[in-house]
Amino acid sequence: MIDVPVFTLERDIAASMDQVWAALSVPSLLGQWYGVGVETVTHGFAFEEGGEWRTEMRFNGQCDHSRILFKTIEEKARLVWLHQSTDADWQKAPSQSLPNWPQDILTTITLAPAGEHTRLGVSMVPVAASLTERICFVEYLPMVEGGWRQNLARMERLLVGEAA
Repeated sequence: MIDVPVFTLERDIAASMDQVWAALSVPSLLGQWYGVGVETVTHGFAFEEGGEWRTEMRFNGQCDHSRILFKTIEEKARLVWLHQSTDADWQKAPSQSLPNWPQDILTTITLAPAGEHTRLGVSMVPVAASLTERICFVEYLPMVEGGWRQNLARMERLLVGEAA
């Protein structure tokens, strides 16, 4: 039996907490760094507890839809969302690009001061995932880590360029 896997990552971002929070909460900024090697299209965005972000990732002639439900928003400190794979009508469904991927993943982002920088933490845990989904999550953890590392590097480049 595979326990429920958890992904965690921390990175210091060379930007202020205000800038990092904006990158997480302003759709025009979010779409510039979130999603490696894809075009991120926002179809709806309500940044409030209980609100949601409807996003489509376009890549290689394919697309993948997600609904991100904002659970907890603690300004400049913590953001918790439930990431759900959906179909094109925003109904919960298996991932179009990776059918065994967990349909529900709880993602927590934390921010803390780190000198003149901001320490950003990410954790992801599948929710009510089947054994097949947990196995898929574990098998793709290297891809998840690489994706988050690239995303956060893109965020930092965006914010450093913005500050200049």
